Amino acid sequence: MTYIAAFILGYVIGAAPIIYFVARARGIDLHSVGTGNIGAGNLWRHSGMVIGMLSVIIEVGKGTLAALLAANLLPGDDTQWLLVAGGVGAVVGQMWPVTLRFQGGRGNGTAAGALVAIDPFAFVFGFGIFLLFGARKIIRNVLPKVASAPPSRIIPVAVIGGMSVYTIAALALSENAAAIAGAVVLGLTFIRRATAPWPPDPETGEAPERSLFAILIYDRPNSGQ
Repeated sequence: MTYIAAFILGYVIGAAPIIYFVARARGIDLHSVGTGNIGAGNLWRHSGMVIGMLSVIIEVGKGTLAALLAANLLPGDDTQWLLVAGGVGAVVGQMWPVTLRFQGGRGNGTAAGALVAIDPFAFVFGFGIFLLFGARKIIRNVLPKVASAPPSRIIPVAVIGGMSVYTIAALALSENAAAIAGAVVLGLTFIRRATAPWPPDPETGEAPERSLFAILIYDRPNSGQ
C-alpha cells in the first residue's frame, strides 16, 4: 500500500497543469498551437527563452519533487522503490493528467527530474548521451530568432538514447530499481508518443498522415514533417 500511495502522490504532483496555466496566462492554448503538446518545448517555441526555461525547471522539478517527497514522507524500508514509485507516478501524471482530460505533455522533463532523483550516477551517463545527440539543437533553440522553429527530429531521438543508456548504466551499477524505472519510463514515452493526438495540418486543415516509426522515434506524425 505504501508504494501505491507513493505512486498516487507522484501522480497528483505530475498532473498539476502548471505549464498549461502559464501558457494560458500569456494567451496561448497549447492544445491548439505547434505540436499540441502540453510541455516545455511547445511553450518555449511560442513564448521565448525566459518562459521556456521556467517551464523546463517546472517540469523537471515536478519529477524530482515527487520522488523525494514519496521517499521522505511515506513509511517504508526500501527508499529506492519509494523513489521509483513517486517518480514514475509523476511521469504518468504529466503525460495523462486528469486535470486536462488525460491529454498532457510528453513527460520528458518530468522523467529527467524523476530519474536523477532515483539514481544520479546513472543519470550522468544518460544525460551525457542526450547532450551528445541534442546539444547543437538545444544551443540553437536558445537563440530567440529560432525559438519558434519547428521541432527537431534530433531531440526525440536524444531522449530515447538518454533513457536507454540510463537503464543500461543502472544495470551495470547493480541498481535494479533504477534500471526498472528507466525501462518503465522509456516504455511510457513510447506509449505517450503513440497515443498523443496531433493538430490538423495548418495548410490543409486535415489530420496528418501517421507513420508509427516516425511517431515512436521522431515524435512526429510522419517522416516528411
